Amino acid sequence: MGGQVARWYAREGEILAALPAGVPAPKLLWSVRVHDHVVVGAQVIDGVMPAYPWTKQDLEASLEAVATTAEAFTSTNTQLRDALALPGWDSTGQNGWRQVAAGAVPMPPGPRWLTARLPELVALETRLEGYGGEATTLSHNDLRLDNVVIDAHGAAWLTDWNHLRIGPPWFDTVSLLFSAFGQGHNLDRLFTQHPTALGAPGDAVDAALAGIGGYYSIAATRDPVESSPFLVAHWRYSAGLALGWLAARQGW
Repeated sequence: MGGQVARWYAREGEILAALPAGVPAPKLLWSVRVHDHVVVGAQVIDGVMPAYPWTKQDLEASLEAVATTAEAFTSTNTQLRDALALPGWDSTGQNGWRQVAAGAVPMPPGPRWLTARLPELVALETRLEGYGGEATTLSHNDLRLDNVVIDAHGAAWLTDWNHLRIGPPWFDTVSLLFSAFGQGHNLDRLFTQHPTALGAPGDAVDAALAGIGGYYSIAATRDPVESSPFLVAHWRYSAGLALGWLAARQGW
């Protein structure tokens, strides 16, 4: 593959090769670059995506993988930042509400409370940018249901590492949890009890949900993607989950 996708694969190969042993990620076996084409060979994980709706077992295994990853990074943050020249927090993907407030994009469709709560969404989104910019830890930064593999023993593995960057690990926890909203899990308790929540700001969940909800809400207004016809519907669905959890927490 050429272009941006080739750069992503090349970057993933570099990151997989550098990840510490404790991270539950596929091991890099080999990589080849020919002009602007890249092929990466990684360890095959004998498993499947988590069940959806989330089962208690798959969700707990995935949260354990996030905790294990954060722990493995504790002593290697500086080395990885230097070795991989990891970028800092990029708020481009979490500035949707500020774009709306500035008139750069129209208010996306959403729940009835959306327009009235725009100032609060902007404030939360702005706080997320601040928390990200202050971070000295690392964030997978693209942790979703489809970037998790549950192996034959029920353990979770994390994939798609090309967006690793400096950022708060609790953002990964929220990114994983929000897709389980409305499925009978106590998400607030799961977050509070998770190791990545230790030392997190009191409004970390709300700030992350505002950023995630804004990203997916704006993305869902784009034209359909011919190569992935269900992508816009997925973005719309994801926006509803993130904003639903945020509204439940805020009493909106």
